[in-house]
Amino acid sequence: MTVAAFIVGVLGLVLGVLNFTWNIANYLLTGGRVKVQLQVGARGAGGAVITGSQRMDDPQLKKLAEQGFPEPVVIVSATNVGRQPVTVVKWSLRSGKVSFQPVGDAIGPSLPKRLDAGEQATWALPAIRAHGLMYATSETLGSRYRAHAEVFLADQRVIRSSEEIS
Repeated sequence: MTVAAFIVGVLGLVLGVLNFTWNIANYLLTGGRVKVQLQVGARGAGGAVITGSQRMDDPQLKKLAEQGFPEPVVIVSATNVGRQPVTVVKWSLRSGKVSFQPVGDAIGPSLPKRLDAGEQATWALPAIRAHGLMYATSETLGSRYRAHAEVFLADQRVIRSSEEIS
Protein backbone atom coordinates (compact mmCIF):
# COMPACT_ATOMS: atom_id res chain seq x y z
CA MET A 1 0.00 0.00 0.00
CA THR A 2 2.86 2.46 0.73
CA VAL A 3 4.46 1.91 -2.68
CA ALA A 4 1.15 2.69 -4.41
CA ALA A 5 0.76 5.84 -2.31
CA PHE A 6 4.30 6.92 -3.20
CA ILE A 7 3.66 6.41 -6.93
CA VAL A 8 0.39 8.38 -6.73
CA GLY A 9 2.20 11.15 -4.83
CA VAL A 10 5.03 11.36 -7.40
CA LEU A 11 2.52 11.35 -10.25
CA GLY A 12 0.59 14.17 -8.55
CA LEU A 13 3.80 16.18 -8.13
CA VAL A 14 4.75 15.72 -11.80
CA LEU A 15 1.28 16.73 -12.99
CA GLY A 16 1.33 19.76 -10.66
CA VAL A 17 4.67 20.95 -12.07
CA LEU A 18 3.46 20.42 -15.64
CA ASN A 19 0.27 22.39 -14.91
CA PHE A 20 2.24 25.23 -13.31
CA THR A 21 4.64 25.37 -16.31
CA TRP A 22 1.74 25.38 -18.77
CA ASN A 23 0.04 28.24 -16.90
CA ILE A 24 3.21 30.36 -16.99
CA ALA A 25 3.72 29.67 -20.71
CA ASN A 26 0.06 30.44 -21.44
CA TYR A 27 0.28 33.72 -19.51
CA LEU A 28 3.41 34.81 -21.38
CA LEU A 29 2.06 33.87 -24.82
CA THR A 30 -1.49 35.21 -24.41
CA GLY A 31 -0.79 38.96 -24.26
CA GLY A 32 0.00 41.32 -27.09
CA ARG A 33 3.36 40.59 -28.69
CA VAL A 34 4.86 42.88 -31.30
CA LYS A 35 7.42 42.11 -33.96
CA VAL A 36 9.29 45.07 -35.45
CA GLN A 37 10.95 45.06 -38.87
CA LEU A 38 13.30 47.64 -40.37
CA GLN A 39 13.90 47.80 -44.12
CA VAL A 40 15.12 50.12 -46.84
CA GLY A 41 12.99 51.06 -49.83
CA ALA A 42 12.05 53.86 -52.18
CA ARG A 43 9.02 56.11 -52.37
CA GLY A 44 7.38 57.48 -55.48
CA ALA A 45 4.04 58.80 -56.63
CA GLY A 46 1.40 56.51 -55.23
CA GLY A 47 3.44 54.27 -52.96
CA ALA A 48 6.68 52.73 -51.82
CA VAL A 49 8.79 49.75 -52.85
CA ILE A 50 10.74 47.69 -50.32
CA THR A 51 14.10 46.42 -51.55
CA GLY A 52 14.54 43.76 -48.89
CA SER A 53 17.99 45.17 -48.14
CA GLN A 54 19.29 46.77 -44.97
CA ARG A 55 21.82 48.91 -46.83
CA MET A 56 21.07 52.51 -47.72
CA ASP A 57 23.65 52.39 -50.52
CA ASP A 58 21.93 49.44 -52.20
CA PRO A 59 22.36 49.64 -56.02
CA GLN A 60 18.67 48.75 -56.42
CA LEU A 61 17.76 52.22 -55.12
CA LYS A 62 19.30 53.84 -58.22
CA LYS A 63 17.34 51.51 -60.48
CA LEU A 64 14.14 52.26 -58.57
CA ALA A 65 14.79 56.01 -58.95
CA GLU A 66 14.92 55.52 -62.73
CA GLN A 67 11.57 53.72 -62.56
CA GLY A 68 9.72 56.50 -60.72
CA PHE A 69 10.66 55.90 -57.08
CA PRO A 70 13.22 58.65 -56.51
CA GLU A 71 13.08 59.06 -52.71
CA PRO A 72 14.96 56.45 -50.62
CA VAL A 73 13.09 55.70 -47.38
CA VAL A 74 13.58 53.69 -44.23
CA ILE A 75 10.51 51.57 -43.49
CA VAL A 76 9.48 50.47 -39.99
CA SER A 77 6.72 47.86 -39.59
CA ALA A 78 5.12 46.77 -36.33
CA THR A 79 3.01 43.60 -36.34
CA ASN A 80 0.97 42.35 -33.40
CA VAL A 81 1.64 38.60 -33.38
CA GLY A 82 -0.07 38.09 -30.02
CA ARG A 83 -3.70 37.56 -29.08
CA GLN A 84 -4.38 40.83 -27.26
CA PRO A 85 -4.40 44.34 -28.77
CA VAL A 86 -1.46 46.69 -28.19
CA THR A 87 -1.08 50.43 -28.68
CA VAL A 88 1.99 51.93 -30.35
CA VAL A 89 2.59 55.39 -28.87
CA LYS A 90 5.79 56.30 -30.76
CA TRP A 91 8.62 54.87 -32.82
CA SER A 92 12.20 55.89 -33.39
CA LEU A 93 15.50 54.99 -35.01
CA ARG A 94 18.41 54.38 -32.65
CA SER A 95 22.09 54.43 -33.48
CA GLY A 96 24.37 53.77 -30.55
CA LYS A 97 23.16 55.92 -27.68
CA VAL A 98 21.46 58.46 -29.96
CA SER A 99 17.79 58.18 -30.90
CA PHE A 100 15.85 59.99 -33.63
CA GLN A 101 12.08 60.28 -33.30
CA PRO A 102 10.43 61.63 -36.45
CA VAL A 103 7.99 64.45 -35.92
CA GLY A 104 7.19 66.08 -39.26
CA ASP A 105 8.86 63.72 -41.73
CA ALA A 106 7.09 60.51 -40.78
CA ILE A 107 4.91 58.83 -43.39
CA GLY A 108 2.19 56.53 -42.10
CA PRO A 109 -0.69 56.28 -39.64
CA SER A 110 -0.98 58.80 -36.84
CA LEU A 111 0.05 57.89 -33.32
CA PRO A 112 -1.07 56.45 -30.98
CA LYS A 113 -2.01 53.48 -33.16
CA ARG A 114 -3.93 50.50 -31.80
CA LEU A 115 -2.93 47.16 -33.29
CA ASP A 116 -5.43 44.34 -32.90
CA ALA A 117 -4.32 40.71 -33.10
CA GLY A 118 -2.64 40.09 -36.46
CA GLU A 119 -2.73 43.76 -37.49
CA GLN A 120 0.28 45.61 -38.91
CA ALA A 121 1.18 49.29 -39.13
CA THR A 122 3.95 50.68 -41.32
CA TRP A 123 5.77 54.00 -41.12
CA ALA A 124 8.45 55.41 -43.39
CA LEU A 125 11.06 58.11 -43.03
CA PRO A 126 13.26 59.73 -45.70
CA ALA A 127 16.54 57.82 -45.69
CA ILE A 128 18.49 61.07 -45.50
CA ARG A 129 17.26 61.44 -41.89
CA ALA A 130 18.51 57.96 -40.94
CA HIS A 131 21.81 58.65 -42.69
CA GLY A 132 22.12 61.92 -40.75
CA LEU A 133 21.49 60.08 -37.48
CA MET A 134 24.18 57.49 -38.17
CA TYR A 135 26.64 60.16 -39.36
CA ALA A 136 26.03 62.30 -36.25
CA THR A 137 26.46 59.27 -34.01
CA SER A 138 29.70 58.28 -35.74
CA GLU A 139 31.09 61.82 -35.49
CA THR A 140 30.04 62.27 -31.87
CA LEU A 141 30.90 58.87 -30.44
CA GLY A 142 33.85 58.17 -32.71
CA SER A 143 33.03 54.91 -34.47
CA ARG A 144 30.78 53.61 -37.22
CA TYR A 145 27.25 52.85 -36.12
CA ARG A 146 24.28 51.09 -37.58
CA ALA A 147 20.67 51.96 -36.80
CA HIS A 148 17.77 49.84 -35.63
CA ALA A 149 14.10 50.64 -35.06
CA GLU A 150 12.35 50.88 -31.71
CA VAL A 151 8.60 50.83 -31.14
CA PHE A 152 7.25 52.13 -27.83
CA LEU A 153 4.03 50.58 -26.52
CA ALA A 154 1.45 52.08 -24.15
CA ASP A 155 2.32 49.46 -21.51
CA GLN A 156 5.87 50.93 -21.31
CA ARG A 157 7.52 48.13 -23.31
CA VAL A 158 10.07 49.01 -25.98
CA ILE A 159 10.38 46.54 -28.85
CA ARG A 160 13.57 46.65 -30.93
CA SER A 161 13.98 45.39 -34.49
CA SER A 162 16.35 42.53 -35.06
CA GLU A 163 17.42 44.11 -38.38
CA GLU A 164 19.86 47.00 -38.57
CA ILE A 165 20.51 49.35 -41.46
CA SER A 166 23.84 50.73 -42.52
